[in-house]
Amino acid sequence: MSWDDYLPPTVPSGTYVAEIRSDPVEKASQFKPGATYKSVTLLLRDKDGNHRMMEWSYSPKMPIYKSLLLIQGGREQPGGNVTVPFPMVGRKFVATIIERPAKNDKTKLVNEITRVTFYDEVPTRKPAQKPAESESTADEVDEEDTDIPF
Repeated sequence: MSWDDYLPPTVPSGTYVAEIRSDPVEKASQFKPGATYKSVTLLLRDKDGNHRMMEWSYSPKMPIYKSLLLIQGGREQPGGNVTVPFPMVGRKFVATIIERPAKNDKTKLVNEITRVTFYDEVPTRKPAQKPAESESTADEVDEEDTDIPF
């Protein structure tokens, strides 16, 4: 057994940094003959730094998928379609995820991504401030006093 065998089948509702870990895979619908959907694997990180894998199933016609493509650099085409900015693997975004009853089985919980926003990995720099007369100048600043991530 793996660690994932002990985890609940859904991800707790919340906001996560999501990283796309796989290319989309097209799958046949179990509920509509002839219909398909797509699925990708996401690595989620919560605000406490905990990681969890999630399989996200979606239809390319879903508005949330269109929003994801747009924040990743896709361009809206005439007719409403959005170009897919390849490659998608490794791209990150902020996802708001909820748990809700499944539409086809009210006794089963499923996850739904309800909001996606741009994720900026580079923390913002503190604005430069003019030193007071008694403070040190730029030549005397210790490198550990900066917020630059390197």
